[in-house]
Amino acid sequence: MAFRASQTMRRRQWENPQNWTLSIDEWDRVLTFCQEQEAYQVFKSHGKKYVNMYDLNQEYVKPWTRGEGCGVAVMMSQEREDSAQLMLSHAWAEDVEECQSAVMEHVRQAALPRETALWFCLFANFQVGDESGPSIEAQLSLKPFASVISSASLRRGTGGYGLHAIHTSTADLYKRLWCVHEVERALKGDIDVSTSMSDKYKEQTLQRLQFFLSESCSTSTWEDCMWAANVKVKTIQARCDRMEDEKMLIAEIMATGGFERIDATIERFRAETFGQNYELMLKAVGRHGQALKFASFARLERKLIHNLVLTAVRSSGSSLAHAPMELKGDKDLVIEAVKQNGMALQYAAEEMRVDREVVLEAVQQHGLALQYASDTRLPGSALLDDSVVLAAVAQDGEAFRLAPDSMKKNRRIMEKAVTTSPKALQYVPHELQKEALEVVKSSPEAVAQLERSTTIAGIVIQTEQQVERMEEIAVTRRHAEVAEKTQERLQQAINLMKSVRPHVATQKPKRAIRLMLQGLESLFQSTQDPSAITRARLAIEKQFNTTTDEEKMDYVDVLLDRDVAIHPALKSSLFNCLAEYKSQLTSKAGVQADSSPSSHPVRRYSMQVPKLEPTPSMESERSDRHTGSSMTPSATPDLVAFTMSGTADGQTERFEKPWLMTFIMFVSMTLALPFDRGMWAGSKPGPLLGGQVVDHWRQKVIKVMYPAFFDILATGLCCMGFLYIPASVWQLLRGAEIVFAAIFAVTCLHRRLYCFQYIGLAFCVAGIFLVGLASVWSDDLQAAAKGKGSGNVQLLLLGICLALAGQVVQAAQAVAEEWLLRDVDLPGLQVVGFEGVWGALAMLVFVFPTLYMLPGQDHGHAEDEVNAYQLLRSNSTLCTLMGLYIFSCATYNISGIAVTGALSAVHRVMIEALRTLIVWAFGLSVHYLYDSKSALGEVWTPYSWLEVAGFLLLVIGQVIYGAMVKIPRLYYPPSEEISHDIVASPGSLRNLSAVPHGRLVSPGSNDGLAISPIALSP
Repeated sequence: MAFRASQTMRRRQWENPQNWTLSIDEWDRVLTFCQEQEAYQVFKSHGKKYVNMYDLNQEYVKPWTRGEGCGVAVMMSQEREDSAQLMLSHAWAEDVEECQSAVMEHVRQAALPRETALWFCLFANFQVGDESGPSIEAQLSLKPFASVISSASLRRGTGGYGLHAIHTSTADLYKRLWCVHEVERALKGDIDVSTSMSDKYKEQTLQRLQFFLSESCSTSTWEDCMWAANVKVKTIQARCDRMEDEKMLIAEIMATGGFERIDATIERFRAETFGQNYELMLKAVGRHGQALKFASFARLERKLIHNLVLTAVRSSGSSLAHAPMELKGDKDLVIEAVKQNGMALQYAAEEMRVDREVVLEAVQQHGLALQYASDTRLPGSALLDDSVVLAAVAQDGEAFRLAPDSMKKNRRIMEKAVTTSPKALQYVPHELQKEALEVVKSSPEAVAQLERSTTIAGIVIQTEQQVERMEEIAVTRRHAEVAEKTQERLQQAINLMKSVRPHVATQKPKRAIRLMLQGLESLFQSTQDPSAITRARLAIEKQFNTTTDEEKMDYVDVLLDRDVAIHPALKSSLFNCLAEYKSQLTSKAGVQADSSPSSHPVRRYSMQVPKLEPTPSMESERSDRHTGSSMTPSATPDLVAFTMSGTADGQTERFEKPWLMTFIMFVSMTLALPFDRGMWAGSKPGPLLGGQVVDHWRQKVIKVMYPAFFDILATGLCCMGFLYIPASVWQLLRGAEIVFAAIFAVTCLHRRLYCFQYIGLAFCVAGIFLVGLASVWSDDLQAAAKGKGSGNVQLLLLGICLALAGQVVQAAQAVAEEWLLRDVDLPGLQVVGFEGVWGALAMLVFVFPTLYMLPGQDHGHAEDEVNAYQLLRSNSTLCTLMGLYIFSCATYNISGIAVTGALSAVHRVMIEALRTLIVWAFGLSVHYLYDSKSALGEVWTPYSWLEVAGFLLLVIGQVIYGAMVKIPRLYYPPSEEISHDIVASPGSLRNLSAVPHGRLVSPGSNDGLAISPIALSP
């Protein structure tokens, strides 16, 4: 060790924590040197009888490094800088000698070079932290543990040996959260993690395990044994000396997979203490077979391994999963495993899962083990042995679903399966289901299960219904086969008739008719198909209508001939034809009389083919087409005319819901609440303000309710007016609020206005007049330019009046807020948010029901919100626009409040003017660049210059009223005495009103500065 640290050594302690190393040999010599000192022996002979790392730090490490500016590791390695190849994870409360012996034992077993660069936190860090070197906090800021673990030199591929955890009997390593963190970082970085235990630690672990495996603890589980031996661990319970470190480390561990993976890794380390002890493992697996997974087979003879695994599988068959691969193919051992637990078959080697004897033993213990038998495609598969499948279903009837299809058709297997468990009915082939049902109903064992389980009863009922359906299908199939055969015979008869047609054609008419009717009669004897009879009727009628008048009398002779058998339907059809023929002759006789005697009626008029009457089959077919939910003809045009903006009945409809838009505006106002940082800070009464206690927070929130009612009316009127006037005109008319606010201030609040303020108001009034006049004069031109004929001046005037009425109510709201909210010092975001809450509630409870009950033009209501819901539901574009409207309103409210206090009056006037210009420019661009017919477009007319003049007058009036520009020779009082009559109400905050807003320091706010709803008064 260097007696004095050089500048290079001190500088080294300030950077690259992975280089604060010393060799294993140097580490061993330092600990040995400490143990040889007299002070060490004094410590060891008193108190706890051992020396831990805390003692070592106080008595040796700090005195050695005080004033040197670097740790023991740097003092030992001096100018040599080696990146860490092995990192020790340990607990400071451990016995120094146990730690040393455990590490050096690991070095010998792993054959590690003694010159390996070792990182040991006690020696690596500069523990004094005085002025000569970095403080503890400065070193921790370099994240030394993470730096070392992420170092490439620690990985096996670059010659590193990873992280080594030390277990001693005097301290639980993983009750220290830093040690848990080191393991977590190593696992995350794919670093090798090894462990070593002191002899005393191993001895204690074995003693505890042996005790809990003894007969005195015969009821203990393997879980109990693992906890008792301190093999299992709950690293989530680990702690740190500093709460700041504890919070940081827990957050990092939870973010990278949690504590469970670390627990499993540590459990595997600690299990090595008894995994190599054959006698102890033999005792453990005899009681708890699953303990086999902790056994170490590396140094055991094959005979001992076989005996260990055999003992384990006899205790727990599933422990076969932890046996060496070569033993999973040992037939005797596998049979022992499946005898204890048939499901252990899944862990056996492939050749064992084909073996008939092994599989038979498995399914006799657990029928569902049949699923792990090898595929039937393999030669000699046990699944093809009916005795194996029979044994499986005898143990558990539900194993029937695992049987090959060929075995499911075996009646013996099927009967055994459904008797053992009627649930197997679900897997019986269709052709055997009826027979399987009879077996179930005749088996007392199966009937008893039916009575006990509603689930099984339901399966039986379902199977019965399926059998009935299959029988119906079978009957239908038989009928179809009969019909097919009948159709075949009919076709043969038709073909025969076609073949004799030439012979019939050569006969005399009467004989030909007789032969035709006799052939049809023989045809009908082989079929009763209504369609065939209908086709024959049509053929006879066609034949009758195409014959001459003389030949028609031959049909009479045939009908009267008793030797000719005629089908009743054909006979009826012929009588109808003859009756119609007679009727036509009678009608003809009335028009043109023929007095000459004749032996038969005159036959000069051909008859048209009579209209075909619907047959029963046709009537049935038409009835079937019109039952259910089929589309009727009357519904077709509606479906064709359906549009995306359609209503529930498919009609196109404009979306004009001004009061719904008012409600949506209030909803967007409520979104300001989450952005107020002091919203949930509490609701205590505020401090004294002017000798009086400020209202309780809830009282302030309730007072915000009253302005919300004004806002409902004002916004509703403005939205209704907006339906009838262009957007730019609406923007300009909003400037009227300043006029009405001034009127209310003088009349209600008895305020004094100065001469320059009256001049500003005069300019505003003139501007409003010019805007309204230009709108009225240009209405017809606007409508003509959009192809709508003439405009509607009445509707335009109505829209202007509604917009101005809205400004009147908004100005009244400003005055009411100043009176009602005089002592309310809520932050601006809360005022806006809670006004939105109250407004939305009032709309839902009072306004919407009232509008629905009042008569009007919206489906019989003043405003139909049910129809609005249907429109929104049927049109995704409309929903998207509604979402954008909510987002824009919320963003405007929040950002408006955020910048209002920071803007001057000039800025606010310019922003308001710029907004009006943007809206106007947008309307013009829509009309001239996009769609001249669009309702969003606006036409430039000769009267538009009047609107420009009105706009300029409004801006000038606001500037003069706010004393932003002073008129010479007029009296201007001090700025603090000027009364501004547009208060900083939520409405004004949203609109960024051109008039300066009142501001004061709010004693009840969280940050000491808020926008108050109270205007400055003179």
